[in-house]
Amino acid sequence: MGTGGSARSRVPGSHRKALILSAALERFSAQGFQATSMAEIAENSHITKPVIYQHFASKRELYHRLLEKVGSDLIEAIRAATAELDQPRERLEAGMNAYFQFIFDNRHGYLLLFGSGSRRDTEFAEVVTRVELSIAELVSERVTGVREDQYRRFIAFSLIGLAQGAARSYLAGTPDETHTRFEDSVACLRARQAAEILWFGIRNSVER
Repeated sequence: MGTGGSARSRVPGSHRKALILSAALERFSAQGFQATSMAEIAENSHITKPVIYQHFASKRELYHRLLEKVGSDLIEAIRAATAELDQPRERLEAGMNAYFQFIFDNRHGYLLLFGSGSRRDTEFAEVVTRVELSIAELVSERVTGVREDQYRRFIAFSLIGLAQGAARSYLAGTPDETHTRFEDSVACLRARQAAEILWFGIRNSVER
């Protein structure tokens, strides 16, 4: 027992924190905030509850931090995928591809962020709303051919709404695809299909 405790104590704090976040993400996305206990997270992460509380003051703080991290990761994935592209259609395709690859790689995280459970709590819903607004602002900055700011934001929110609807359809109808490459996955196919629908919708709207 002494050896195991010593080995655990030698695990860097950053690694312990990552283990806690990973275990918490899996439990929260599967069971929701209320039904998940810190004891379950401790068991899944193989880290004792007292050590978890050294990193996070409460279960609520842990959930809140997870939402922020997942949201930040999603925003950065879209930003990185679209930053260097000049052509509108290429940006749209790359952004949608990044969105669905994020879902493909982070199924639990996406469900945590945009599942209904996070919206039932005022504090957590505010985090989700901030993420959506940040994505909308990012998308709005990349919409070209539209002079009016308000209309550009309208287009951005419309894009996000369709992307979320497409994502829900994908998640409801497709099992976990981690056994295959993203390029060969249903997620990749849905990204291409969603981008095509969005592109023709945007082009027709802008041309009018």
